[in-house]
Amino acid sequence: LQLNDHVKVFGSLQGERLNDIYKAADIFVLPSICNESAPMVIAEAFAAALPIISFRTDGIEERIRDQNNGLLVSMGDVKSFAEQIDKLLIDDNLYALLSDQAQKYATENMSSKKMTQKYINLYSEVLT
Repeated sequence: LQLNDHVKVFGSLQGERLNDIYKAADIFVLPSICNESAPMVIAEAFAAALPIISFRTDGIEERIRDQNNGLLVSMGDVKSFAEQIDKLLIDDNLYALLSDQAQKYATENMSSKKMTQKYINLYSEVLT
């Protein structure tokens, strides 16, 4: 595919190095084929204002809203997945919309303050 000049695979990263990679990225591609409940990388990518392209899975669809803060593709449809990547890299207006909405979603739903309050509410509900 001759992607070496365009795609970088880093493996496990942490701390400032991870933040630097998110800042340098244009999009976040999440080709997971597992039904993950809520991968942390979604919160990280959204916080960095990165639109995400992913296959539709149960946990993913709870966070990524197709055409709002990311792009979703039917499971296993590799051709459509690649087309969505192209679409996002070409369409500046779509990119700006998804980027803004991704960061907004992270701020409104995934900040430590919001998550703490959600856990407090959950525990209160379970204990009463």
